[in-house]
Amino acid sequence: MHHQFGKGTSLHFDDWRVERNQHYLLLGSSGSGKSTLLHHISGLLKPTNGNIYLNGIDIYSLSERELDTFRGRYIGIVFQRPHLIKSLTIGQNLLLAQGMAGYKSDIKRIKEVLSSLDIREKFKSSTEELSQGQLQRVSIARAVINRPKLLIADEPTSSLDDLNTESVMELLLQQSVLNKTTLVVATHDQRIKHFFTNTFQL
Repeated sequence: MHHQFGKGTSLHFDDWRVERNQHYLLLGSSGSGKSTLLHHISGLLKPTNGNIYLNGIDIYSLSERELDTFRGRYIGIVFQRPHLIKSLTIGQNLLLAQGMAGYKSDIKRIKEVLSSLDIREKFKSSTEELSQGQLQRVSIARAVINRPKLLIADEPTSSLDDLNTESVMELLLQQSVLNKTTLVVATHDQRIKHFFTNTFQL
């Protein structure tokens, strides 16, 4: 699979098979193509050539609307910075994530996930009332709320100190196990290599 950026850079990616319920580290320096590959896998950027299959489905054969729903149901993404709607409470942000995937509101599920991340009491809080660490936990909650088949984290530890790096990685691995989700972490952060036995180097 490869991606061509207009008349500029061309990135080639070897075939990569990711097994169900396993944990993978996508390691590479800045500019190596990690974000591009993540966007391909997440259904956010169609490759110039090649295919992405998830759950046996070629995701780029779906219509744009079908792909949006598919992504909401089967792919959870933890971005470098929380992308939450500030005008909504934490609970409302998670209800929105359920709705966008075509699911009915399930407050019990939301409180269950928040409890597993030790922030259940923040259900009615606004984003401005939370610390950065709590906001990161909410980002993880939103990513796993619909029990996705694939959980992706983009540089989740690059701006953190050693103690918080360990904490975030333990949370991601814990949530992957709790939700029976395959985990793919993309980073240049060498400190987290010891958490993984499966590493894909770019």
